Amino acid sequence: KDEPLDVSPDDILAAFKRGDVLMTDGPFVRISATGASGGAVGMGGVVVPKDGVVKVAVHVENAPWVVPTTVNVYVNGDEVIHDKALPDLDKGVHDLSIDVPATTDGFVVVEVVGSESEFPSVYPHEIPPLQFTDVIGALGSSFGALGSVKAFTPSVTSVTIPYALTNPIWIDGDGDGVIQPSLALPDPSKLANAS
Repeated sequence: KDEPLDVSPDDILAAFKRGDVLMTDGPFVRISATGASGGAVGMGGVVVPKDGVVKVAVHVENAPWVVPTTVNVYVNGDEVIHDKALPDLDKGVHDLSIDVPATTDGFVVVEVVGSESEFPSVYPHEIPPLQFTDVIGALGSSFGALGSVKAFTPSVTSVTIPYALTNPIWIDGDGDGVIQPSLALPDPSKLANAS
């Protein structure tokens, strides 16, 4: 549904159950994948590759102050497409199609990134990383040695840049109807009891 007022709590719950959600701080991203069947599936769906390839369609929309610039594509956690440029940066709507190699069971996710700050809609954070040398310098300055008051001054200001990460589209690499992870997964019952 395109109108926020038309979306009900049940619609949101159903989207989560389907896996049709994304994480974003601004760019709105939709992906779909087409494989052997010729039909497109969205996030949470299953696609069977055609000749070892899945065609991924990426649709990105953004407000003028949120400018995504590149797309990265991951298959089973490995980056297979790096810094693919988004077209039409000045229009706020971007569409591209990417052939993604997919020969085994697994998943594909898309990451959309920008390089410019989202200021003034998101203010920079003055939360510097705390380093051991900062602690030693701060302690030493209390006794008149090993540093100065600068140890208490934030040295890094981090800015928020456009970022989005989609949920996976599952890949049934061998077309057997089962998605078998390439790595052994831990037994959840053993994880719950581990302490």
